[in-house]
Amino acid sequence: MTPPRRGELPRVAELALVAAAFAAAAIYLTHPLFASPGDSLFDPSVRGPLSLFSLGDMYTVMWVMSWTAHALTTASAGLFDANIFHPAPQSLTSTEHMLGHLPIFGSVYLATENPVLANQLNLLAGFTLSGVAMYLWLRGWGCARVAALGGGLIFAFFPLRLQFVTHPHLVNGAYLVFALFAFDQVVRGRSWLWLFGVGLALGLQCLCSFYLAYMSVIVFAVYAAATLALADRSARRRIVACLVAAGVGCLPFLWLAQPYLEMRSSGTIPAEQELALLRYLSVSPTRLFLVREEGYYAGASVSALAVLGMVAGLRRGRWAAAGAAAITFVTLAISLGPAVEGSVLPAPYDVAATLIPGFSAMRAPSRFVLVVMVGIAVLAGLGLDALARWRPPARAGGVLAPVVALSIVAWDYGWGGRSFAIRPAEVGARLPPVYRALAELPRGPVVELPAGPVGDPLGQERDSLYTYRSIFHWQPLLNGRAGYEPPTYGPVMALALELPDPRALELLQRSTGLRYVVVHGGLGESAAWQQPAGLRLLGQYGEARLFAVARPLDAAPQPSLLGLDS
Repeated sequence: MTPPRRGELPRVAELALVAAAFAAAAIYLTHPLFASPGDSLFDPSVRGPLSLFSLGDMYTVMWVMSWTAHALTTASAGLFDANIFHPAPQSLTSTEHMLGHLPIFGSVYLATENPVLANQLNLLAGFTLSGVAMYLWLRGWGCARVAALGGGLIFAFFPLRLQFVTHPHLVNGAYLVFALFAFDQVVRGRSWLWLFGVGLALGLQCLCSFYLAYMSVIVFAVYAAATLALADRSARRRIVACLVAAGVGCLPFLWLAQPYLEMRSSGTIPAEQELALLRYLSVSPTRLFLVREEGYYAGASVSALAVLGMVAGLRRGRWAAAGAAAITFVTLAISLGPAVEGSVLPAPYDVAATLIPGFSAMRAPSRFVLVVMVGIAVLAGLGLDALARWRPPARAGGVLAPVVALSIVAWDYGWGGRSFAIRPAEVGARLPPVYRALAELPRGPVVELPAGPVGDPLGQERDSLYTYRSIFHWQPLLNGRAGYEPPTYGPVMALALELPDPRALELLQRSTGLRYVVVHGGLGESAAWQQPAGLRLLGQYGEARLFAVARPLDAAPQPSLLGLDS
């Protein structure tokens, strides 16, 4: 293994300039996404018929990150007993906890109480840190600055990462790269303090998302195995130490996974996904390398640079080239999804689903492209470095050759040609006033109407908006929108659809402790809601009417009345 030259690791001032450059690139390439970060969000309607789900995903992610910050600063013991899907227990397990985003999102949210600003700054930081991490890693391998910048740009702004502005919990892939960089420092014989960096960075990445956790552990293991195959005896001892540090760093993730495993064993979270869905949400080599309009496009030009980088890197004895190639091939194989019908041998995805607990619950194997690009970006950076070192008779090369290559990549990726329309966000004066009123009321379960029915896309969009708006009052909410619906949700929504029927109201009271009803729009103006029995009008707030249950029950709620074990 060839160590990098002395003095090549970037200094603090250089990293600060690089971070500013990547932040500026993120702002430019996604304009006007960050033009008004405190009161606007990406408008997914520009992406066609799936925009309802994308908008709902954004609302849900903001709710999750806000809830975890709120719960950990008010009642940490109730982290998983979130306020949606009341009275279902541990309702946070219906989605991811995303605790790895607390350092950025949580800090901004707790300081400003503005989930939109926290979301946008967290998103911007995800792009920026991803680029910085890849730059740092490539510079650590002695790559020229222009090559490291190019690799960082490719990793930070490849099409799928840009597409995931609607899924900000998946945007930040920096911690994994920082963990791999720290791993290299330990293997090279640098200070053992880098072991702390391995564990901390990998642990944070795992806490960002279950998808990223599975991906990151696989990537780290593959890179360590490739390095181990090339290492001498002393380096092998350091690699083993890194694996131990990585395991320790993942312990918080494993501890926090227990509630999910319990819900999975109870059947609340599906143990496996439908085979047809898995195959539909798998990637194909054609989509990855040839179809420029695809969000999962890795890039023909970037792939050519990666091949050049792999050849040049292996010739120079860089274990980064071998490790990155191994990462690329293994994760690409998993992204292809389960084996086709009639296949004799299981696909890599099937092997992972069999060996790794909980892996089969993931719904989109194609998201592994997020880590396929870890390997490809490293190899492309090495390819750009090879171009930077090229000196033909005309004395070209240096900066010119990699800049030309990056210009082709920019055209290939369509940088600057993507649509990032924005929409006003419900925050501050734009938040419907009924939610400020709810925040001032004594604590009690709320249902918002219209609601449901279960499985209705428009109903899911409404429930995702109700979920987001609950950030501003934190009352227990019978509605909810997440990755999975608890068993109690169907019966509760069926009763809610019958309101203001007195019998439905009584059963909701007895089973959920219902105390408040918010009725929106034309539904509130209907004859049935003018003087509903058992409800008392608290006020009209714009288009919404807020009711309180006239005679709250003294007894504790009995969720068993819903006909299910909650």
